[in-house]
Amino acid sequence: MRLAALPAIALLALAACERGSEDAPAPPETPRAAIPVSDELPGLSAAATGVAFWEHPTLAFNSMLIVAGADGAAAYNIEDGVEAARLDDIAADGAALSYFGYGANAAGVLALFEAAENRFSFYGVDNATRRFLPLAGGPAIDGQLRGFCLGRGRETPAPALFALQDGRVRIFNLDATQDGVTVSGEGAIDAPVALVSCAVDIDGVLVAAAEDGAVYRVDGAESFAAPFARMDVEKAGDIAIVAVEPAADGPAIRGQIALLDEADGALHLADRTDGSALGVVTVEATDQLPGVTAARAMGLSGANFGALYRNGVAAFAVTAEDGPALRLAPYGAVLNALSLPAGRALSPRGEATAAPENALIIDAPPAPRR
Repeated sequence: MRLAALPAIALLALAACERGSEDAPAPPETPRAAIPVSDELPGLSAAATGVAFWEHPTLAFNSMLIVAGADGAAAYNIEDGVEAARLDDIAADGAALSYFGYGANAAGVLALFEAAENRFSFYGVDNATRRFLPLAGGPAIDGQLRGFCLGRGRETPAPALFALQDGRVRIFNLDATQDGVTVSGEGAIDAPVALVSCAVDIDGVLVAAAEDGAVYRVDGAESFAAPFARMDVEKAGDIAIVAVEPAADGPAIRGQIALLDEADGALHLADRTDGSALGVVTVEATDQLPGVTAARAMGLSGANFGALYRNGVAAFAVTAEDGPALRLAPYGAVLNALSLPAGRALSPRGEATAAPENALIIDAPPAPRR
């Protein structure tokens, strides 16, 4: 959902002011299943405040898991958990990642929120070295931040940043420049519900979760009139969307919306097309590793990361006996547990044919930090 024009935002905000959230009927009983934990990233220097994934342009197993925390952000190989890149001396409260451009040439951009400065910082991810490149252009905000996300529609060359605050959603359109990233337009939408997390669907629509587990697709004047989906959670946490290419017998893109219940670490899934409940999955211990009984953050991607994670991966920020850690589970196991069809997830990098080669690539020297 990239802003087309600020007047349209003003109309949408006015419409949102004139309505309230309607109570939805109690959700029906949904299937519950358990899957085993597959891996752990132990010994984090600080508790994770955000988890994101970067897809390698050509080699699935060279993709990275990015973890943000009070002492910075670090990127780890999906294949073996070895650290590949690090940002120090930044207190990061959350992380989100998207891309400029398309396909193998798309340039990854990581957004971190610095609560002490009340502003966002942007970092490029080099496609060859996989190192972080500081970028100028992170916007400041006023007031408390409750959550944020970064994303774009599959045919849009640049992402938008969405900041959730009490009573509103701030929207920043982004564009790539020779010096980094610039905010090319901004606006706000009134939100008459307490939103805590969000994600951007492959069609560019913002999907946001409220603290009571209601999920909204913010795609028109009546977006907050009733929830698109409702999850029976105790404490709503991070939300993610997996969009899968159309099935052979139908044109529609399919997939799931996954919402974390921080209280017990369970994943609650709904159909991304109609909002119907699909089930709840918990991550259990094995003989070698503990399970997930509570989680303060979650990252999920349906991309092919190779081997066990060829249908995607979910990562949960937990507190282990020896300190903060991440525990992982294959997203393919989630699908199998709920008897959901697998398929090729649509990459947030987009298709290379959608734009001229080398479009919007951030290849300038990094701008100095403040």
